[in-house]
Amino acid sequence: MGGHEQPSTAMGMLTTITFRNDCFHEIKKDPERYMELILDAMQGQEVNDGAMIAQRPVHSHDMAVYVCAGNTTTDVSHPEDDKLNRLLLHVPGFFATLMVAVQGCGKGLADKWARRNE
Repeated sequence: MGGHEQPSTAMGMLTTITFRNDCFHEIKKDPERYMELILDAMQGQEVNDGAMIAQRPVHSHDMAVYVCAGNTTTDVSHPEDDKLNRLLLHVPGFFATLMVAVQGCGKGLADKWARRNE
């Protein structure tokens, strides 16, 4: 996985956004505000306003792995990241849940790879 890229609206950048469906009415009530938040996220600004959470933009040549759980989306691509360190320190049970989920997905992918020629 590549390093942290500089946020950009340039070609080849991808921004992952999670919408909390519980807040559908808020988004519908003020779509212009949410369009502005989406544009902010695409430019690398941190957006987590209750209705949506945006991940940092990454270049299409990089790889990012996200886990959606606990009413949030967590980037687990860079285990040394400060956000993951804080999560481990302050919410170790949730960190463990993320870890088990990622390990399970990795095992499932490895099993599928091993059976690819069956």
